[in-house]
Amino acid sequence: MNRYLDGMKEIQAGDELKRQLMNSAKPQPSPGSGKAFAFKKTAALLAAACAIIFLAVFGASFLQSGSEKAVFPSFVITAYAADGTPVEMKPNVQLPLGKYSPFMSSVPGLPISISAEGADAITVTVTEGSLSLWSPSAPKVIPKGKSMSAASGTKIYWSPMNDQSPETTAKKSTVSVIAYKNNKEIGRRSIEIRAVDDFFYSGTVVEK
Repeated sequence: MNRYLDGMKEIQAGDELKRQLMNSAKPQPSPGSGKAFAFKKTAALLAAACAIIFLAVFGASFLQSGSEKAVFPSFVITAYAADGTPVEMKPNVQLPLGKYSPFMSSVPGLPISISAEGADAITVTVTEGSLSLWSPSAPKVIPKGKSMSAASGTKIYWSPMNDQSPETTAKKSTVSVIAYKNNKEIGRRSIEIRAVDDFFYSGTVVEK
């Protein structure tokens, strides 16, 4: 027995055998692990590229929409009571415009003042009735028909009478207001005018 133990002690592994044993003991990567790593790397690069494209497209769109909102004008549309008191018309709120008849009034129509912050020109059109300009200091009425241009803050007059057929009276009309800056539209509003009674009219500002 002692001789067997002594023989075992004399058995020594060579250097080459040691290297083979150590290499076999190390964990070996599976055949598909390299491909999996390359796939994950490619997927990560594609995801980063998509994120950059998304930010470039939608980020620019967001900034553009923000800039458009910044230049959108603040409309102030003012009607006037029978005693001349100005009353600002709020969106979607019906407001009495007063009583008007060319046979009972000394003014050429119902006065409306339109202001648009940042606008250098405003156009006004009506579907029924007619528009005109007038000032008590210069009593001459300037007929404008169904369409006119005006500076911000100009007081205009809407009449239910048509220029071409004065005998007819409009029961309703849409007044369209468009604001421009440097010949580019920056905003619009509409005023829906309706006859409440024979000669009484009301108006509602509609945002568009």
